[in-house]
Amino acid sequence: MQAIIPLARMVSGLYLAGLLFVLLFVGNPLKFVDDPQFVSAYKTVEPGLHVGLFAGLAFLVAASQFRVPFMVQAGLLTSLAAISELVQIWLPNRTPRMGCFVEDIIGLAIGAIAWFIFLDLLTTLNRVRRG
Repeated sequence: MQAIIPLARMVSGLYLAGLLFVLLFVGNPLKFVDDPQFVSAYKTVEPGLHVGLFAGLAFLVAASQFRVPFMVQAGLLTSLAAISELVQIWLPNRTPRMGCFVEDIIGLAIGAIAWFIFLDLLTTLNRVRRG
């Protein structure tokens, strides 16, 4: 387990940078595309994108095992979700929405829970292997 921590930290840093780029600089495609099929598909998929991206971030941060208490990590990630929405006020082609913030928080919770389930599974498998 200790061997994957540096890799997890590097991956979580790169993931965070990519996530911030997408959240802050990739515009809302609905402002550029007028195709009704695309609009319908995007509105269906978009909530899942927020949840999935933030779940991945929470999982990677937890896997990185930073020496910061869990509640501090949760507070920092929640602040990141809030700030990423607030900053959109000043960005062209972006619109801050409370619904997106809620989706981000749901994603953070799912990612943290997934990490704890994964960790429990690894612990159980190690116990079984040792006999």
